[in-house]
Amino acid sequence: MSSDNEKKTNRGRGNSRNKTKVDPWSLSGGKIPPQANDVEKDIIGAMMINRDCFETVMELLTPDVFYVDAYQRLFRSCERLALASSPVDLHTVVEDLMKHAELELIGGPTAIVEVTKGVPGDAIAKIERYCGIVLEKYFKREIIKISAEALTDAFDDTVDVFDLHDELEGRISSVTAKHTRGTHIETPKLAIAAKERIEYLRNNKGMLTGVPTGFRPVDRVTNGWQPTDLIILAARPSVGKTAFALNLARNAINHFQKRWMAEGKQGKPKGVGFFSLEMSGGQLINRLIASEGEIDLEKISNGRFTSEAEYEYFKVVADKVGDMPIFIDDTPALRLMEFRSRARRMVTRRNVGLIIVDYLQLMRGSGNEYNREAEISSISRTLKEMAKELNVPIIALSQMNRAQDKEKRDPQLSDLRESGAIEQDADLVAFLTRPDYQKKEGEVDHTMKHDIKLWIKKHRNGKLENILLKAVLSIQRVFDLEDFDTYQENRKEGTPVIYTANSSFSLEDELTDDLPF
Repeated sequence: MSSDNEKKTNRGRGNSRNKTKVDPWSLSGGKIPPQANDVEKDIIGAMMINRDCFETVMELLTPDVFYVDAYQRLFRSCERLALASSPVDLHTVVEDLMKHAELELIGGPTAIVEVTKGVPGDAIAKIERYCGIVLEKYFKREIIKISAEALTDAFDDTVDVFDLHDELEGRISSVTAKHTRGTHIETPKLAIAAKERIEYLRNNKGMLTGVPTGFRPVDRVTNGWQPTDLIILAARPSVGKTAFALNLARNAINHFQKRWMAEGKQGKPKGVGFFSLEMSGGQLINRLIASEGEIDLEKISNGRFTSEAEYEYFKVVADKVGDMPIFIDDTPALRLMEFRSRARRMVTRRNVGLIIVDYLQLMRGSGNEYNREAEISSISRTLKEMAKELNVPIIALSQMNRAQDKEKRDPQLSDLRESGAIEQDADLVAFLTRPDYQKKEGEVDHTMKHDIKLWIKKHRNGKLENILLKAVLSIQRVFDLEDFDTYQENRKEGTPVIYTANSSFSLEDELTDDLPF
């Protein structure tokens, strides 16, 4: 009969193939599994005779890390007694094991007495080290098991090698993550850190605490995208959420580069990870080039430039975009296990400081959810967990349902499609709306033609606000009001400008030909 872990693995892999149960020790060349039986015995004995030892062990270990079956049963007995608010000692453990018909399975009362007799006098001082030894042996056993299964699967031609790679990395990471959680932090340390942070901000007035959005009014409300936060950005189809997300990516890249240059750091500046489940990498690059160079996206899509100068300008902008540290993953129907693995690699290997997912409803869960809403809830919960684990902001785009269009009202949290726990997991939820959405040219008020509104409807660490921005989607650009005025002035003069976050960089020095746009 397959174990729960094996069942989960099969579901995560997305096929119905029966997983062959592998005996990892048959592949070990006669070697015995890594174990520390004497240390396990001393830990269990110390738990039953010393309350401090008991608390420490319960915080660090779980029953499955013990190699000896009897010690697993004793540990579970101690857990049951603690949950029932009962004392944990020789007598209560014996009674509990008798109640659960396990006493004889561990060797009877005599075996328990032997466990408590052999506890060394300095066990209390060494208990954390003892727990570390047991964990090391457990990690080795689990890695051997996982590797043995992977070895067998690697010889199976029906197994997808990329699925196998992602599964192997995810399973090994989950083994260590389960038993390496942080402990409590003392309040005085947190208070000191809070004072140091405020002192830093007072000495650096105007400094944002998070990753800048590149839009002044948004930064004033959010103070930038905060590390560990999950930000949900929702809109109806074709409103411009992908364009807005790409603008956020560009502005973050500019911020990372400026900070890197100002601080004189070694290596490379931070980058942005962009998981595109809807568009291909090529489509995103075209949009980035259009946005960076203020070039009509249609011209880039069909290659019909009006002059050689315009084409040369396109190449300059394309080279600039090519140098941006934006790492695009355009895997369709991305699974949660794959996302976890790839997001970790982006942060650890590519130095990514912001992750964007476009969009949430196109992701696939672990496969064991009973309905779509439960699956979306699992996805949003995982995104929040990953933001916290990786210490970076994660922006997840989301679809809205049709209710807001039908009722002609302001957006609200219930408009999130298949919302489930999305609004609960998110630290910030914002909606994008446009007054000209799905309207004909003659029906739109000319003064509102480029309006796009960001409605912040949930903000765990700040206030709610409605922010007016300007969008020129033909060039995939979103501006705050001040930069939009600058953009219009430059268009009158016929000079294209590559904007960075809250500043501009002209190409006049790079191109001598007159540009006809």
